[in-house]
Amino acid sequence: GEIVRLEIQDLQQKIDDLFDNVINLKTRLEFKLTNISGVESLIEKLEVWINQIQPDCVGEIKKKTTLDEKIQQQQTYELLLSEINNHQKELIVLKDLVSSPETNSILLEKAKNIIQRYDDYLSNVKHFVEVYEGIVHDHQQYSVAVMEAQNFIQATQNTAELWSDIELDRASLLSNLERLNKLQSSLVDEYHRVESV
Repeated sequence: GEIVRLEIQDLQQKIDDLFDNVINLKTRLEFKLTNISGVESLIEKLEVWINQIQPDCVGEIKKKTTLDEKIQQQQTYELLLSEINNHQKELIVLKDLVSSPETNSILLEKAKNIIQRYDDYLSNVKHFVEVYEGIVHDHQQYSVAVMEAQNFIQATQNTAELWSDIELDRASLLSNLERLNKLQSSLVDEYHRVESV
C-alpha cells in the first residue's frame, strides 16, 4: 500500500505540474494573442493614418504665388512635420516588433512597410519645411527690396519734380529779366525825351 500511495502522490504531483504548465501556457498564449491583436490594431491605425498623409508627403513640393499663400503652405508643412513626429512612439513599438523573432511574417511585412513609408515621409516633409523657410524668407526680402525701390523712385520723382519747378522758375525769371532789360532800355529813351521837353 505504501508504494501505491507514493506512486499516487507522485502521479498527483505530475498532474498538478502539468496543470500549472497548461495554465502558464494558456496565460502566455492569451498575452501573445492580446499583443498580436493590439499590434494588428496599431498597424491598421498607422496604415490608415499614413495613407491619409501620403498626398502631402510625396511628389513635388506645392508651389504658391503670394507671400500669404507661401506662409500658409509653410505652416501646413510644419504642422504635418509635427504630426509625423507625434507618431514616433508608435513607430518605436513597430520597430521593436520587427526586431522580435516571434513576429508573424504578415505583420512583420506590414510593419516594415509602415516604418519605411514613415521614414520616407519624415525625410520629405523635413525637406519641404526647410525649402519653404527659404522661399518665405526670400519672398519677404524681395518684398522689402521692392518697397525700398518704390520709396527711392518716389523720392527721386519728387526731387525731379522739384527741380523741374526750379527750371520753370528760372525760365520765368529769365523772361522777367529780359522784360526788365527792355523796360530799362526804353526808360533810357524815355528819360531823354522827358529831359528834352
